Amino acid sequence: MRRTATSIDDVEQAIALCKLLAIRTGPNGETVRVPVGTHEQNVSKLGAGRFSLRRRVPVNADFHGFETSNHPYHGHERSADDMKQEVQFLRDNCAVPIWVMEASDRKDSHAAAQNRAMASVPGVVGIDGVW
Repeated sequence: MRRTATSIDDVEQAIALCKLLAIRTGPNGETVRVPVGTHEQNVSKLGAGRFSLRRRVPVNADFHGFETSNHPYHGHERSADDMKQEVQFLRDNCAVPIWVMEASDRKDSHAAAQNRAMASVPGVVGIDGVW
C-alpha cells in the first residue's frame, strides 16, 4: 500500500469524498461538518536559503497539516525565524489555513520560541507542540 497519493488530483478527490462523509450530529441535532485536511511536507529549502513548493497545497482542503522541511528530530537545529520564514512562504503560496503538525520533537524553550514564531504568521490556525 502506498503511503502517499500519486498526484495532487488524487488527494483532492480523496478530500472531496471525505467531505461527503465527514459529518456529525451536533448537541441540538444539527448537522456539523468535520474539517478535512491533508498532512504533507511539501516545502523544500533550496540553495541560498530559498524555499520551493514540491507540489501545491490541495485547494479544497479545509486546512493544510504541514510538516516543516526538517525531520522533527532535527528541528532544534533551526532558528525560530527560519521556521517562521518557511511557514510564511507556504502561507504566500497556499489558499487554505495552515496547521503546523510537525516541526521539532523537543519540548524546550527553543521549540516553544519556534512555535510562537510560526503561530504569528497570519493564516496559521494551529501548532502542535510546546508553547
